[in-house]
Amino acid sequence: MLYATDGDPVPNSQAIDMWMALTTQFPALRVDKYIMHYPYGARNSHAYNYWHSQDNADNSDGQCVSQQVIEFLQAHP
Repeated sequence: MLYATDGDPVPNSQAIDMWMALTTQFPALRVDKYIMHYPYGARNSHAYNYWHSQDNADNSDGQCVSQQVIEFLQAHP
């Protein structure tokens, strides 16, 4: 799972580059990429600051980032 925001001080193009590298190198690997629409300077603009934020990326189910990660980890013990 890759998360980025429109307002992240780290350009979200790096998340896209990482997604491309992983899916090219490991075609069978499922990598979900979410680019959320929070503006620069928002409290949830980078890394673990996303944890309690709703994933509002276009391809998201709208869950909180923490819930998505916890469900992923529980599904892959």
